[in-house]
Amino acid sequence: MFVHFTKSIFTSLLISVANILHWSYQSTATCSVLVDEDSSGTGSPESNPHRSLNQSISRTKSGAPGGAGTTGPARSFPPDGTTFKQIEFGQKLSHEIEGYGYLNLQFYQSQNSYVKFEYNIPRGSSIAVYVRRNALPTHTQYHILDILKGFKIRNTRASHNNNVKREMTHYLEPGHWFLSLYNDDGDAQEVSFSAILAPDMTQGCPAGCSNKGQCILGKCQCNSGFGGDDCSESVCPVLCSQRGDYINGECQCNPGWKGKECHLRHDECEVPDCHGHGHCTNGKCQCGRGYKGVHCEQVDCPHPTCNNHGYCMAGTCLCKKGWKGT
Repeated sequence: MFVHFTKSIFTSLLISVANILHWSYQSTATCSVLVDEDSSGTGSPESNPHRSLNQSISRTKSGAPGGAGTTGPARSFPPDGTTFKQIEFGQKLSHEIEGYGYLNLQFYQSQNSYVKFEYNIPRGSSIAVYVRRNALPTHTQYHILDILKGFKIRNTRASHNNNVKREMTHYLEPGHWFLSLYNDDGDAQEVSFSAILAPDMTQGCPAGCSNKGQCILGKCQCNSGFGGDDCSESVCPVLCSQRGDYINGECQCNPGWKGKECHLRHDECEVPDCHGHGHCTNGKCQCGRGYKGVHCEQVDCPHPTCNNHGYCMAGTCLCKKGWKGT
């Protein structure tokens, strides 16, 4: 009986230990618990499931002034609105942007004008600048995107300057403008930034060239189809040089005129010098020996028929059997 009693106690202990191990493994299944990287936190993620993603982002890799932390996942997220620092025109700012992090800035533009953004970035770095008016920029929502590459062609054999200067000028309308400088590198990069007004460009290129041209050397260079000091005037093309009718997609020229746009007189050649291989006679190219084509642009054999004893191939006579000569 004693042996039976001892065996029962031993069996019960085994069952109890097995249950304890089972419960322990259930509560600590492999990689089933998300660990908060902030050791100063006041609870597990489950205790605060509605924590803002933006708070986590600004804590980890926002790279903005006033951020609470610098550690976090390598993956990058759009910046939090509270991380944008107010700046003034002419103010120069230097800041170290963490790897895959942001430098977030904002300023107010009171009137239409050109603004020049000046950057100093480390050689070899890669910085993306997202700019948006009256809203926070993201990787897909922005009004301006500038890609700054820290590469420079050296004009001298040696250079001790490890920074590269970049300038970008944009025509900005009134409003609140938000800038995010994104460091597309795993290493921290020291970046300098300033924004200044460009009154000369604003005066010389009114209305920002109406977004239909570029301000170059203080004057608007208008896109095709637009003209005027501010590129606001629509310039319709003159069809067929007013010397013919545009019918079925092509010009039907008046007598005495020819060419795709009826811009040539009947006695003019479309290629005046006939590619240097002939001369223009009565509006047609008369090709010299060894060339052919409408404009004498093709190589021909010196004797096109090869004296009827061969075949002309790519400007060379291939003689028939029993014949030779050049």
